[in-house]
Amino acid sequence: GEGLQAQRRSTLLGCECRQHWLDEVSGRPCHDACCNTDGDPNGDWCYVQDSKCEDAKWGYCRTVGDVGEHCMDSPPAWVDADGEGCWEYEDDKLCTPAGGYGSGWKEDWGTFSDFWNDGHTAITACCACGGGGGSRSGLRDFQRDCQDKQGWKDDDGDTCGTYVDDQWCTSTGGYGWGWHEEWGTFADRNKKSQTSAPQACCGCGGGSRTNF
Repeated sequence: GEGLQAQRRSTLLGCECRQHWLDEVSGRPCHDACCNTDGDPNGDWCYVQDSKCEDAKWGYCRTVGDVGEHCMDSPPAWVDADGEGCWEYEDDKLCTPAGGYGSGWKEDWGTFSDFWNDGHTAITACCACGGGGGSRSGLRDFQRDCQDKQGWKDDDGDTCGTYVDDQWCTSTGGYGWGWHEEWGTFADRNKKSQTSAPQACCGCGGGSRTNF
């Protein structure tokens, strides 16, 4: 629809899509930011404005308006690491409904992942930020009594929160929509720690009931 064309679209990581691009493989053009020019079973994708943001040239698109009016914040009373709740993200325009950064977000604050808490960031917990109840089935299985391996990071410095929020993994330890094939395997990013996300992170099918 015309309303969506004017709206900026972003990837699952919250990186802005290019409005017009040409699929380098199929040769088909896209003029609506997000298209599925190669019949990808995971759905629409786009080339991104800033490949540093996505750590790749492309990413899968966040769906717009798929949560519906009956969306509930999940967990219901979620707050971020600074104690800010979903309503503050909405009122202060810290995020967009498509999961991007809103006009109120200050660049020097870092990323949503820096404020990860209780297995979520605003883009998975808050309806106003494109998350909320039922919009991401993988996170429903998040176990409250499970604990991520304390202090775990991969070789690039990414934490369990990043793996879960950016859909790099699934709750059963597989590769999620947000993972890019060109990054290699989970093990490729964990040569130093020798413990990969599916072992260390509850949201990726790992973790432990006791800290380890």
